[in-house]
Amino acid sequence: MITFDTTRKHIVLDSTSVTAATIWSRWVDWHALNQQWPIAFSLVGGVALGGDLFISPYFFLMNGWRVRPMEANQNLTITGNLFVTGGGIPVVSTLGVYQVNTNYTVPVQAQGIVTSGSTGPSAADIAAAVWAHTQ
Repeated sequence: MITFDTTRKHIVLDSTSVTAATIWSRWVDWHALNQQWPIAFSLVGGVALGGDLFISPYFFLMNGWRVRPMEANQNLTITGNLFVTGGGIPVVSTLGVYQVNTNYTVPVQAQGIVTSGSTGPSAADIAAAVWAHTQ
């Protein structure tokens, strides 16, 4: 369970692999019950563009909040767009003396594509269209 250290403004992880969306979602749930604390995130993106295309969400930590890995030696992987408003590093050190390597896996493109079992044209269809166009 992700926890919240309000003294340090740390969002404390409970695993070595997490998505930015999960961190944000747990914070939203927690903040609904703890509104006396400053907002930790702003969110940009996640908007439908049509045609099953979406702008990838970007999660920005703000007001001094940061993510802290669980207290263990680990390779931490955060998947998704997690940044700090105005710049900075979103992950702080553990309280204890642990070796934590943080890997960020972010989308290569600025939009995601939702597929629902549909397929694109086959190689033969593409080749036929190219030949038809060149003749």
